[in-house]
Amino acid sequence: MLDRGGHLQEIHFDRPTGVPIFMAVTLDTDSTLFETDGIDQIKTNIKTYLNSLTMGDKVRFTYLYTLVYGVVGVTDAEIKIGRTTDTLAASDIQLETFESATYAPGNIEVVTNAN
Repeated sequence: MLDRGGHLQEIHFDRPTGVPIFMAVTLDTDSTLFETDGIDQIKTNIKTYLNSLTMGDKVRFTYLYTLVYGVVGVTDAEIKIGRTTDTLAASDIQLETFESATYAPGNIEVVTNAN
């Protein structure tokens, strides 16, 4: 391809490798405040966050708490994340240079214990 100056430029393009992110979220909720679509709200918040990340970003474990506690009625939460269900932990996930986080609803498990 020629640039504005008429010089030949070689252009490269790399597609990221999608990395599925798995999560186990266990909630204590106040049943008088927690809405019937509270779990869906949490999953939507997580989806928005994961989709906002770019190649090589870090999936920040502690940031997920703001997304969960932002839903009315959540009184306590335990969150674990991983690249597989076997590697769930309370720690960040550093993506490689050409990796991008991907969201799938079935990869996010949210369990509530209403109080």
